[in-house]
Amino acid sequence: MPAAEYPPAAYGFPVHTCSGARLTGRGQHVGIVGCGGQISQAQLEAIAPGKTVVAAAPQTITKPDAAFAQEIRMDVQIVLACAPEAHVTVYAIDATERGWIQGLSGILESGDRPSVISISWGWPEETRGEAFWSKAGIAQVEELLAALARQGVTVTASSGDAGTAIYYPGSSAWVLSCGATEFCGGEERVWSMTGYSSGGGMSSLIPIPAWQIQAEIVSDGEPAIRSYTHRCVPDVAACAAFSSAATGGVHAGTSAAAPLWAGVMALANQRFAELGLPSAGSIHALLYDRDTGLQAACNDIAKGNNSTSGGFPAYRASPGWDACTGWGSPKVGPFIEALTRAMRRPELTRQIPIL
Repeated sequence: MPAAEYPPAAYGFPVHTCSGARLTGRGQHVGIVGCGGQISQAQLEAIAPGKTVVAAAPQTITKPDAAFAQEIRMDVQIVLACAPEAHVTVYAIDATERGWIQGLSGILESGDRPSVISISWGWPEETRGEAFWSKAGIAQVEELLAALARQGVTVTASSGDAGTAIYYPGSSAWVLSCGATEFCGGEERVWSMTGYSSGGGMSSLIPIPAWQIQAEIVSDGEPAIRSYTHRCVPDVAACAAFSSAATGGVHAGTSAAAPLWAGVMALANQRFAELGLPSAGSIHALLYDRDTGLQAACNDIAKGNNSTSGGFPAYRASPGWDACTGWGSPKVGPFIEALTRAMRRPELTRQIPIL
């Protein structure tokens, strides 16, 4: 799959306000959570020369991930391609349930907490063999993510690259779950290739949030979702293909979508700060409310499916929300404008649920 220009010009980068000023992420702090490795300050400065990128004190790594370095390089570069003046901190945590709990607890308690966090890692909610997640562990992580939302932190997370298999924390009720798209002949469609595709479907563990019930979402596919009792993913999507010399070639997946949306939210928070508004935090209630205009500020993806084999099981893209790309990819300028209008309306922001 050929890599698109990143960030894709089709999304409207670079972004300018109504007065003509460019949004760059200035004054915004973006955190990138990476699992199973460590990275030095010198390595980060080599990845993003001239940028403000900091390595937080890493955890002891008991379960290394061979993809750690490559993934961190990509995440940092994508965030800074979207929000070039943002301050970025990389949080290296152990690829264990305990590592997640300790890592998120540390971020929550930090005196320099980011307003946006990007997560490109995840593991299946349920497995036939040894499970990564326990129900108790997921419950603790949900509490921490909810606490971050209360503090005005937006967390973006990849929905996974395994089609209808549901990955956590991409299925959390407190993350902006990001699926993946690709450009084919100038047309944007669901990202799908042999063995991999945009993760989506219904969680088996996370109850359906009120904002999804109210939106009356419907998805087309096999196996059909007949009773919407649990959290459905993703919420949004973005281009899966990313290429740069620093990452050693073309890489693809929902891992590229999460940092792009983190960059978008950093730009939005910059605009909010200029207007004296708080940072966004959880935007789900606003996104799933048609009257805010956020759905119309997404490129609706209506072609493709998230099969990993060319057959079923898979969900199909369709007009409106679907279990491949959510509400779609961003029209960045209109999305930030619509979110700004919504943030200035107390009757809407009061609807944002807090557990």
